[in-house]
Amino acid sequence: MRILKGAPKSVHPFCLFMEHLIKSPFSRIASSTLFLGIIFGLLFFFAPIQVGGRAAFVIISGNSMEPDFRMGDLVVVSKGQNYRIDDAVVYQHPEEGHIFHRIIGQENGKFILQGDNNSWADAHQPTPNEIIGKLWLRIPYGGRVIRYFRSPINLTVLTTVLVIAMSISPKTKGSRKSKRRQNKKQKSMDQDNNVSISKNMEGVIVSGVIAIVALVMGVIAFIRPVDRIVDDNVEYQHLGILIYNAPDPQDIYDTDEIQTGEPVFLNTTCEVRLFFSYHLDSAYMHPDEAAGNFGSYRVTVQISDPNGWNRTIGLSPLTEFVGSGFTAGMNMDLCHIRELITQMEEITETKNNWYDLTILPEVYVVGSVSGRPLEDTFNPKINFEIDENLMRLPRDLDNDGLSALAPTGSGVILGARMAHNAINIFGLAIPIISARWIGSVAFFLALIGLVGFGWPVYQEWRSGAASRIRVQYNPVLVNIEPGNLSTNGQVVNVESFDDLAKLADRYGAMILSETNGSSTKYCVQDGEITYEYVLESSETELVLPGVSSLHQAMLQALELEEFQLYYQPIVSTDDNHIIAAEALLRWFHPEKGLIFPAEFISVAEESDMMDLIDNWVINNACQQLKTWADDDILPVLISVNVSPQRFVQSDFADWVARTIKETECDPRYLQFEINRANAIAGSAIALSHFSILKKLGVRLAIDNFAASTSNQVDSVTRMPVNSLKIDRTLVNQISHTQEDTRLVSAVVKMAQSLELYVVAEGVETEDQMAFLRDHEIDAAQGYLTGRPMPSIEITPMLIEGVVLPNSDEDSDDVP
Repeated sequence: MRILKGAPKSVHPFCLFMEHLIKSPFSRIASSTLFLGIIFGLLFFFAPIQVGGRAAFVIISGNSMEPDFRMGDLVVVSKGQNYRIDDAVVYQHPEEGHIFHRIIGQENGKFILQGDNNSWADAHQPTPNEIIGKLWLRIPYGGRVIRYFRSPINLTVLTTVLVIAMSISPKTKGSRKSKRRQNKKQKSMDQDNNVSISKNMEGVIVSGVIAIVALVMGVIAFIRPVDRIVDDNVEYQHLGILIYNAPDPQDIYDTDEIQTGEPVFLNTTCEVRLFFSYHLDSAYMHPDEAAGNFGSYRVTVQISDPNGWNRTIGLSPLTEFVGSGFTAGMNMDLCHIRELITQMEEITETKNNWYDLTILPEVYVVGSVSGRPLEDTFNPKINFEIDENLMRLPRDLDNDGLSALAPTGSGVILGARMAHNAINIFGLAIPIISARWIGSVAFFLALIGLVGFGWPVYQEWRSGAASRIRVQYNPVLVNIEPGNLSTNGQVVNVESFDDLAKLADRYGAMILSETNGSSTKYCVQDGEITYEYVLESSETELVLPGVSSLHQAMLQALELEEFQLYYQPIVSTDDNHIIAAEALLRWFHPEKGLIFPAEFISVAEESDMMDLIDNWVINNACQQLKTWADDDILPVLISVNVSPQRFVQSDFADWVARTIKETECDPRYLQFEINRANAIAGSAIALSHFSILKKLGVRLAIDNFAASTSNQVDSVTRMPVNSLKIDRTLVNQISHTQEDTRLVSAVVKMAQSLELYVVAEGVETEDQMAFLRDHEIDAAQGYLTGRPMPSIEITPMLIEGVVLPNSDEDSDDVP
């Protein structure tokens, strides 16, 4: 028989720890849950818009956004609810496709965009619906990678490599061999426990995934407001149309009159009749609003030449109108216009073939659209050409030249409104309120599932080494009935189960488990070689006691009087005389020895043990006061820590009064220290207890004052305390710097203004003591003034040297 060694001794302990951590079932559960959560998060944030997601991927193919964004970069944009100036966005250009530029302005409900590297704005002004999304993430050179793998050759190579990698598995061959070997041995296998563990582990993973998904949804839902401000713009249009006619005395047209769009020959007529119609139109306008609108208009005609000369003639005077439109008729004398042109030509001795003749309506409208005030102007230009012989429409117009006679203008009344916010998940819009409820309920149910499935796994894990193995390696573990495990051939003992698991993974084999009496044997078979690890019963015992066993041990400690009070002196900074002592709890366990409170108080606070411990400490402190008084020892104050939960018990003050009466101690020398005072400062029951204790003569102190983890300043003014105990963390940091002096001085001044006694905790050096004296702090407690000691040791100190500065009833020298 030979021994197969385990992990080499040269392996760093941290590596071994990480290996064990990774193999822990709870780490595997957390890893699986985290992996699935990451997958869901990636789908949630990066799913393309085309499949109902919120992201779009754009490869930069130009240099208009340099230097921050370069050609070949990949930008990920997310659909936004509102877009603002300076947002970098992607919009769909009707001809050029996706454009990635920055918003520099907004006009009439449209956005003005420009590239960072451009000196001109985009000609196309997209609407909010044309914007795909705003910049969320930039991946340098990510576009080049995508383009590289878009190549058919490169994509084929990548696919081939992935298929080969997935098809090669070191466990495939071994797994087939393992199945053939195990088929002969599974008649007596009992796998009920393994199946149960597997189901529980699966339940934990599913519950964890649901919890992460629900948590993500809940966080997003609670971060986002229930309502959001959305654009609620009201659009409207100015619609104008100009028609004209003129007589045809020479009968050169098909009809008796010259119609709109036809040229007017000056040799046949000079008088042209114009009709200009205007209408304010909006889909949002109510008929009553249309009737209530009003405004004014006038029409002029302007003659100009390419050199800049122009003359303006009024055609219609300033006229008021009521409603959302009007039609105005007017006459235009072409001969008079021609005379003005001829006069200019004779004086300037210049002549043009054609002159511009522009009809200029000026409309001013006031009213409302959809209840919003409107005040706007409409100043279109309707162009004609005129020469010596005729007036006509410009010849460079489109085929439909008459469209130039129907000018339009658009406007927007900007506004906003509150709308219900929603989370868009793969195209499904879930209202924020619903998402909050769904996330909260799902998270709560998932936690129940985690506890329900995880607790049996945890109980199994903590019940012993064999159970931990069963939980950790359940998928590859097979239980064999005693006597059915054959070990013919060579047997190799391994030093640890982890080594055996490595062999099972290497050979693709199952791990056979056989329990016989006080030991459990684990084997991995490979041909004629059997690798074996034996777990003795001593290794299967419970290593760490649970909360329930510690709770039972504390109850037993109370009954067997394993608890004891130690006393740490508190001395006056004036003369170093002991003026008080803090009662500190110690547990002397018959097997484990001295146990400090930090090792068991947290468990006691989580159960009903804290009330019993507080009662025991207070009762023994009162008995000690009575003992010292009977022995004619100078009176010294005993300070006792009482938990906040005991202070809010309804029977606390009455119980203290009975204890004082039964022990016959002097309550003036009993002080209760309150830690986490803010937790009970607002409790009516606690304040009532404070009042009763004050009447009894019991003193009150706030412990750990000015600690970094608790702000108890508010409690000082709300509770009838006598003393403040400055936390040791502040004392440890004090020096003669200005910052420390200012902080300590502030605490002392506040205490003095409230006539409170100040004690500094954790004093360990002479420099600290000198500092306390310099800043008029009343008393000190710490290893410099005396370590915690049993009553038998502190009593001689009290007999030999206790000198109280003032032992009167109302002494201020008692903390």
